[in-house]
Amino acid sequence: MKMLSMVNGETMEEECARETGHRCPVWLGMAFLVLCFMLPTVAQTATPTVPGRDSGPAVTTDGATEDAQAPESKVPAAFPTATGGRRPTTGDVLWKGASPDWDARALLFRMRDSDEPQVRARALEMLPLNAAKESDFERLFFFAQDPQAPVRQAAWSSLDRCPEKDLFAYVIRTLAWGAEDRVLPVDAALPRLGPRLDAMMTATLEAEIETPRHRRAAAYCLGRSGAEAAAPLLAKYAQTGQGDLAQTCAVALSMLRSPGALRDWEAMLTHQDTTIQTIAVRALADLDTAPARQALFETALGRREAGRAAEQEAARRVGQWPDEESIPALIEIMRTNTPLNAVAAKLLHEKTGQSLGTSPEPWEAWLQQGGQKRGQGEVIQQQP
Repeated sequence: MKMLSMVNGETMEEECARETGHRCPVWLGMAFLVLCFMLPTVAQTATPTVPGRDSGPAVTTDGATEDAQAPESKVPAAFPTATGGRRPTTGDVLWKGASPDWDARALLFRMRDSDEPQVRARALEMLPLNAAKESDFERLFFFAQDPQAPVRQAAWSSLDRCPEKDLFAYVIRTLAWGAEDRVLPVDAALPRLGPRLDAMMTATLEAEIETPRHRRAAAYCLGRSGAEAAAPLLAKYAQTGQGDLAQTCAVALSMLRSPGALRDWEAMLTHQDTTIQTIAVRALADLDTAPARQALFETALGRREAGRAAEQEAARRVGQWPDEESIPALIEIMRTNTPLNAVAAKLLHEKTGQSLGTSPEPWEAWLQQGGQKRGQGEVIQQQP
C-alpha cells in the first residue's frame, strides 16, 4: 500500500485521509440506527403496572380511550405518572387472564394500603382470585343449593377443600358487590360456611381503614353465620358507628339472638338513629325473655325515651303476646302513652273484633265484664 501510494505520488497523510473518508458514512449510519432504537425507550416513564391486562389503550375515568398517539404497551399503566401525563383508569379491569404472578400480588398489597378507598376496595376484590377461579366458586355455591342431595354433597365436598383465603375473597366481594343471583347462594351457605371465615371477617370489620362496604359485608357474614363471639364487636359498632355500617352491625347482632346483648339493645333504644331504635325493639321481641319483655313494654309505654316509630313498633310486638297478656298491656299503653291510642285501639280491634274507640275506659269496662270476643268460635288473626 505504501509503495502504491508513493507511486501515485501520495503522502502517508493523504492516504489516511482518503481511507477515513470512505468509512465515515458507515459510522454515521450505525449511530443513527442506535439512536432510533433508544429514543422510544427513553420516552417511556417508569409507572406501576398490572401484569395480565389486555394490550389495548387504557380507559379513562370518563369512559374515553386515551390519546391514540400514546405509546402502546402490553402492560398499560394502572396509575398516572408523576407528571400527570396519564390519567388513572376506573379500575374496573385489573386483569382478565391467568392467575396473577408475584409482581401483581405485590401491587395489590400496595393498593390495599392505599389512602384511596376505591383503590383499597379494588385490591380486596381482586386478591387473591382470578376470573377463572371466581367462576368455579360461583358454580360451587350454586350447586351447593341443588335439589338433588348427591349434587349438594359433591359441591360441599369441593367447598370444604377450598383454601379459606380464597373462600373469604369470593364471599366478601360477592356480598359487597355481587348481583342478587350470586348473593343468594352465598347467603344460604353462610350458616355452614361462616365459621371458617369468622376470624377474617372479624379482622375486616375491625380494620377502620377498610372500605365501609366491605366492613358491612363482614358484619353481615358474622351475624348470618351465627358467630356468637362477635356479638360484643357488633354491638360496639352498632352503638358507636355511623350510617349504614351501624345499621348493618345492629341487624347482624339481632341475627345472633344473644341473651347477653340485652343491655346493648336497651342502650340502643335511645340511639340517635331511629332505624337502629326500631331494630333494637325487634331484637328485644325476638329474645322473648322476661327482662326483654319488660324493656319492650316500657318502650311502648313511652318510658324509655325512644322515638315514636320505635314506640309504635314496640306496641305492635306487645300485641303479638298471648291474649291474656297482650290485651291488658295494650289497654295500659292506651291509657299511659296517649299518642299511641289509635295504634293500640287498632290492635285491640284485630284481636277481639270489638270496636270500642281510642279511649281506655270502654276497653277496661269490657275487660272487667269478661272480655267476650265478637263472633263465637271466630279465630282472630294476630298482627304479624
